[in-house]
Amino acid sequence: MWVVDVLPAAVDVNTVSLVEVNFGDTQLFPLPGLNRGTWDVDLGPNRGLVVRVEAGFSGPAQLTRQLLWSFTSLNRTTLQPLDPGSLNGFLPPNRTAPEGEGSVVFTVMPNAGLSTGTEIENQASIIFDYNPAQSTEVWRNTVDNSPPASRVLPLSANGDSATFTVRWEALEAPADLRDFTVYAREDSSAYRVWRLCTSATADTFAGSHGHNYSFYSQARDTVGNIEAAHASPDAQTNPGVGVGPGEQWRLALAGAWPNPAVGQIQAWFTLPSKEPATLELFDVAGRRVQRREVGGLGPGPHLVVLGPPARIRPGMYFLRLSQGGQALRARVVMIR
Repeated sequence: MWVVDVLPAAVDVNTVSLVEVNFGDTQLFPLPGLNRGTWDVDLGPNRGLVVRVEAGFSGPAQLTRQLLWSFTSLNRTTLQPLDPGSLNGFLPPNRTAPEGEGSVVFTVMPNAGLSTGTEIENQASIIFDYNPAQSTEVWRNTVDNSPPASRVLPLSANGDSATFTVRWEALEAPADLRDFTVYAREDSSAYRVWRLCTSATADTFAGSHGHNYSFYSQARDTVGNIEAAHASPDAQTNPGVGVGPGEQWRLALAGAWPNPAVGQIQAWFTLPSKEPATLELFDVAGRRVQRREVGGLGPGPHLVVLGPPARIRPGMYFLRLSQGGQALRARVVMIR
């Protein structure tokens, strides 16, 4: 059996990364960043089969643009291919799903410079032995390079309480809005992340009497476009009488932002204390790629950049944040 996919001219064949192969209840995850490989999958003594999966470009990628997957059923004892007429192949009739189902997954980046609205279509063919090729459904992606816009709504210049509600909103109601990150600054200090990757549009801020607070927001859409940082605050306030309680932080792992990541992984998380804590990155095979001691950062929201790119190849990874017997996980994809 073959899966043949001639990639459209609008994508960069140098960025192809094999992600996943599925057939029946079997899943195969190539190492992150690979664009070719061969794997033998043992289906066990009951089936008596080994499936040889081969994937990669036929000839130079830039010339052919043809990405191929081949599936060959081998006798488990001799490792010789079965006769093409055999009814004992690896993919039986789909009487009980998913025993007769299969799929392949890969990622590829569009060419640089494509304008927003450009539509990219892709379609593959499936060939069973000597039968005519069957075409898959057309997969369509529309290029979106335009980030959403947002703002924090105005606040009272001088409030009566150091604890107050901050509200924010997206402008022009973008259909592909994913979430917001809201930044806060006390007096002339640097901005810090106050709310990270939240779908909420309001929250309570606990400040202190006698300080000036500034806020701005960044919106993110579902394809990863992120609004640029604002040059000036969206809203400011100086709380009046009263002292609000200090903010109580909880262990939280917002994950990578942006995600998919390009070039490096920016991991966003919150610690409740200065207790020992670790931030780790694992590949899909469970191998630890990087480990950072982060407890010393103290309570509050933090950003840690994982890299350099040479050590993190394109593919799927998992972040794990651990502190005080708790462990949180989040998925991240590195595309180049």
